[in-house]
Amino acid sequence: MSPGIIALFVGAGILFLAAMALVVVTVTRAIGYHRAIRDREAALAGAPIGVGLIEGIHRTLWTYGSGPPGGGAPHLYRFDVRVETEDGRQFTSRVERYLSVLERRDFQEGTLRPVHYAPGREEEAVFVTDPAAAAEAQRVLAVVQARHRR
Repeated sequence: MSPGIIALFVGAGILFLAAMALVVVTVTRAIGYHRAIRDREAALAGAPIGVGLIEGIHRTLWTYGSGPPGGGAPHLYRFDVRVETEDGRQFTSRVERYLSVLERRDFQEGTLRPVHYAPGREEEAVFVTDPAAAAEAQRVLAVVQARHRR
């Protein structure tokens, strides 16, 4: 075999290994990011609930898994959310969430979504996803809306 052909095979092998390494790193980072979001949601599950107004939506390039039928792989979105607490305090937070195309329809700019927030660390917030917290979220929403009607 000529040195040129050997070099061609070696070069192709190196490119293949580099591509595989990139895939492994990307998948590992995506899994880690998904796990971090899931852990944050679990940590804030019992935290106070506020009403979040979605003011900005940023879709990232990260995807995870395969998603629901017809919904495609969930993409990671970052939401700029203005949160109002039951006692009237307001602050801005960033919420990250993986959403499929079908789920994304429920998260539009200008919509209100209940959020769990960490008192003293308001930048840490997650959307309320636990059905057990739905009644509390509705109660807080009613309080906030009543305050704005005055």
